[in-house]
Amino acid sequence: MPWLLPPDPRFLPDDAADPAGADLTWAYDWPAGRGLARDLAALADCRGRRVADLGCGRGGLGAAALQAGAAAVAFCDGSARALAYVAEAVRLNQAGDRARCHIHRWGEPLPDGPWDLILGGDLLYRPAVVPALLASIAASLAAEGCALLSDMRHQADDEIEASAGQQGLTTRWQQADGYALYRLNRLA
Repeated sequence: MPWLLPPDPRFLPDDAADPAGADLTWAYDWPAGRGLARDLAALADCRGRRVADLGCGRGGLGAAALQAGAAAVAFCDGSARALAYVAEAVRLNQAGDRARCHIHRWGEPLPDGPWDLILGGDLLYRPAVVPALLASIAASLAAEGCALLSDMRHQADDEIEASAGQQGLTTRWQQADGYALYRLNRLA
C-alpha cells in the first residue's frame, strides 16, 4: 500500500550519484512487502493497535497500518536515508501524531515497545541475519502480539522455524497471493 502522498522522487537514490557499494535496498519496491501491505486489512486488525514496520524501507507496511487505523506506527530501519524518505511521507500525509521514525539495528529491541503487531516485508532473504531479526521481534512483541513477515519463498524454511523457536516464538507459514507469509507469536 503506497503512501497516499509520496515524497518527491528526489528522496530516492540516483544510481549515478550514489557511491558504489551503498546499501540502497531500502529504496526498492519489494514485491512480498507490497503484497502484505495490500492484504494487511484482511490479515490483521490494525485499528487502535501499536504497530512497528521493521526494516521499513520506504514505509509501505506502516503506511498500510496507518490507513487501516493503527493508533501508533514505528518505522524502524538501519538506513538514515530510508527514514528521511519515510519522515517526509509522514509529514506529507499528516500522520505525524501517530508515526515515529527510529534508527534500528537487528538484534536490538525495537524502540518504545512492546508492539501489538510487527510487520516486515522481504526481510528473510539473507539467512545470516535471520537470527538477529527474530531476536528483535522476540524482544519487542507484546504478550498477545503477532508478527507478520512476507517473503517470496514458495515453501517454509526449517531454519527460520528453528531460529524462531530458539527465540520463544511459534511460526505458521502460508502461501498468500503472490508471496509467502510467516505469522509469529510468543510460545504459550
